[in-house]
Amino acid sequence: MIVGNYRTLRFVESVGPGKSALLAGATVVGAVAIGSDVFQVAGIQGTWQRLAFIVVFGVLLVSGLSLTVLVRWWLLYRALRDFVRRIPITKDTILVSGGPGGAIAAGMLSKVAQESLTLDEPPSLLVIDTEYDRDQNVLCGRGTTVTIDQSRAVLCVASHVGTGRLLEEMKRSLKLPPTTKTFALVHSPECRQSVDFALHSGRRNILPWPRAGSIGKVIVDK
Repeated sequence: MIVGNYRTLRFVESVGPGKSALLAGATVVGAVAIGSDVFQVAGIQGTWQRLAFIVVFGVLLVSGLSLTVLVRWWLLYRALRDFVRRIPITKDTILVSGGPGGAIAAGMLSKVAQESLTLDEPPSLLVIDTEYDRDQNVLCGRGTTVTIDQSRAVLCVASHVGTGRLLEEMKRSLKLPPTTKTFALVHSPECRQSVDFALHSGRRNILPWPRAGSIGKVIVDK
């Protein structure tokens, strides 16, 4: 398995959303503690002026938290832009993914590949629907028939590989060869299922979008 493990992503993983919220809370407490000094230095004396200052400060704080999410998007994009050169991908490659997270990952990879590898057009995308049965087993493309040109290279893409079941199910449902290459933005170290290429090995909290989970369609019978 070829892993990127960029320092910037390891830093994002170490900070995490919890510490970011803690930092924001500490900022609020600190601002309240020195509030009187700030008002005095800024020449703010009236009640309405102080209220306006607090409102503006609150807006800036919320914007700061939003900025941390944007920074995570940017760092992820930068790392992927460098790592994509290590993946055998061309404009004729078909990127296959499943679920919301996989669709985001495949879309990012397609766009980054076109820009970084100077391709005439981005690689094609195939996103198949994912569902879960009562035992939380993942099922892909249920009720649909998709035929892939076997002469074209295929890369199975996932946002996060925790068990590897989704990648294996995609291969099975699309009748792809077992040797089909796989890529993940994040690969959990405890996962026994390996992938060919992983941008990061660790926790999924480097991803700037929430976990989709299995809250979508649930199938009673397979």
